Amino acid sequence: MPVDPNEYLKKGYRMDNGNVVTPEFRASYVFLFQPRSNKKPGKTSKYCCNMVFPVGTDLTVLKKAAYDVVVKQFGVDQSVWPKFKSPCKSQDDRVGKDKGYESGGEYIIPNSNNRPGVVDAAVKPILNAADVYGGCYGVAMVRAYWYDNDQKGVGFELVNFQKTRDGEPLGNRSLPESGFQPVGSGGDSAPMPGNPFGAPASAAPTGHLGDIFK
Repeated sequence: MPVDPNEYLKKGYRMDNGNVVTPEFRASYVFLFQPRSNKKPGKTSKYCCNMVFPVGTDLTVLKKAAYDVVVKQFGVDQSVWPKFKSPCKSQDDRVGKDKGYESGGEYIIPNSNNRPGVVDAAVKPILNAADVYGGCYGVAMVRAYWYDNDQKGVGFELVNFQKTRDGEPLGNRSLPESGFQPVGSGGDSAPMPGNPFGAPASAAPTGHLGDIFK
């Protein structure tokens, strides 16, 4: 593991066993404790999570892993490579449709038949599924692989997930601290009668692998 954890949050790194630890991303469509159902005939439900990388994130370690999978499958001569799907997708198509996606950014959807390990920033197991939600930030341990079924392409298997910090929820959920204030003995001043927030009742509120070989 790199000496500086902040550096691995920015760029990720490749482990000796071939697994890749990603740069930090924002989680979206999180299915880590229960698999996401797939109603297509012959398709199995998968554990998965959209890894939405901030614009400008260095994805070299992930793209190199994907490239190596294709080279292992077909060799270095790109003229003999078939057409295939890249694991990296443009966030542009989701801008305006899903919260948290930015024009110019990329995202990857790793998946697994097996439930991934899920830990917090201190590498302690997270047992409460509600603690990992769309909008929180994390890094993932993934492994690139080649698939050839109804389509050809490179995908990433989701091995483990580490939540690094909270973030603004992407769905209807809100963080408690975004609306609540300390009351009673938890605050510096007593709330006004009939108003638990200690403010005048009449007060109004103020106030993204295009080309994996580049």
